[in-house]
Amino acid sequence: MIACTQQLNLPFAYDEYSLKEHLGELTGVPVSLVITDNATSMLSVRKKAEGMELRLHRMFLHAGPDIFLEVAQ
Repeated sequence: MIACTQQLNLPFAYDEYSLKEHLGELTGVPVSLVITDNATSMLSVRKKAEGMELRLHRMFLHAGPDIFLEVAQ
């Protein structure tokens, strides 16, 4: 039996910059985005005078458009 030691490397649907731009378009306000690897907090949002501060877990890079519409709302 041969052991498989290679890891499957799938591309992200979004990178941090393109996701930031996309969320800015959906919300209509400037977005400050931080991608995290948090174990407990998957999403946090703070409204700021200059826009929105958003912290998202890395798993959101794979999310579909319907998820980002919900996040934007």
